[in-house]
Amino acid sequence: FSTVESIANEIGLTVVKSFEFNFCNLDDLQKVAMKVFNEVVEEGHEGIVIRNEKSFDYNDFATNVGKMVRANHVQSKIHWTRDKIILNQTKNML
Repeated sequence: FSTVESIANEIGLTVVKSFEFNFCNLDDLQKVAMKVFNEVVEEGHEGIVIRNEKSFDYNDFATNVGKMVRANHVQSKIHWTRDKIILNQTKNML
C-alpha cells in the first residue's frame, strides 16, 4: 500500500485513511469495523471498505472485500448503473 500512496501523492490524488489490523476472530473484526465505521460516518463520509491485505484473484473478490455504508447514502433518483456515465479526471486532465 505504501507504493500506492507514493504514486497517488506524485500525481496529486488523495488517498483515503488506511488502517492495518490483525484479527484472530470474527467478533474482534466486527467490533473494530463498527468503531471505525461510526467514526468515518460522523466525519461525513459514506462508509468503509474492508479487504484482505494480501493480493487475490479477481474471481475471489467477493470473499476478500466487504463494505459498510451509512443509511440513505444514495442521493440520486436514478441507480448509478442506469445513469449517464461521467468521466472522472485528475487535476492534470482538467
